Amino acid sequence: MTWILNCAARATKRHIRTRSPACATAIFAVAILTSSPTQATFLNSMFFDHQYNGDVYPVPAYTENAGESPDYSASSDGDSLVFYNGPDTAFSSGYFESNEWTGGPNPVSNSTGWTIEFRVKIDTDAPDDPTTGAFQVFAKDLPGKNSQGRRAVVQVGSGFTNVRSGVLADSNSNTDDFHVFRIAQPASSNQITVWRDGVQIFSGSSSSSNDSSSVPAQMWWGDGSSGLGGPTVYVDYFRWDSNGFSEAPEPASLTLCALGLVAIAGHAARRRMAKHGATKRTGA
Repeated sequence: MTWILNCAARATKRHIRTRSPACATAIFAVAILTSSPTQATFLNSMFFDHQYNGDVYPVPAYTENAGESPDYSASSDGDSLVFYNGPDTAFSSGYFESNEWTGGPNPVSNSTGWTIEFRVKIDTDAPDDPTTGAFQVFAKDLPGKNSQGRRAVVQVGSGFTNVRSGVLADSNSNTDDFHVFRIAQPASSNQITVWRDGVQIFSGSSSSSNDSSSVPAQMWWGDGSSGLGGPTVYVDYFRWDSNGFSEAPEPASLTLCALGLVAIAGHAARRRMAKHGATKRTGA
């Protein structure tokens, strides 16, 4: 991305007159990315200020609230966290709660907003049902009852993605491969936006439930409810950022950026080859 911006800047200094197809591609990519104001808020989750990768277990900076054995288990297969929360009992209820959501380094603030992104794959070894077959993410940035601190809930099942505890947002399969989900809440707002693989699937108010004075500000993922349980979930990563609302990039924009990078790299390689050829001819 930096290469694209730099190339576009150089071309701009030449009054956008260049014979380089790479720079032309780069300018076009930047134009597309900056034509929509929402794209200006995009931050790659690789730069989020809280990172967890599934090849590490136990999960650092989280408290594991294990459910009842044998219907609950968690481990790493070396690549992903393998999380199982069996479908048969009301006592599985295993989940991972962040120790840094409202404390520790870079905690969330309702006045700033926040963004969560995770990459998961759902197995097919449990009922595909919103109440007994979901991997759930819960986030609340203000304690107690507050119109601007309502909880955000996203449930990912084998063939559905729900928000607000039961509202269907997407019915695509989550078992065919890993899929990336992003949840973002703006500053001082009870609105959330949810994306699946860069495509927006929900935008609206977050849930008004769990706003009683006894519910603290917290963020957790897993099951966390005696009525859920669910299939095996493979967690590649789970990341969150305390610096505000950040959009997910559209797939077409990512493709365009990739084409720009390829064009720039190809142009640079051709220049090096031409320069090397000229040096050999001069030496001869």
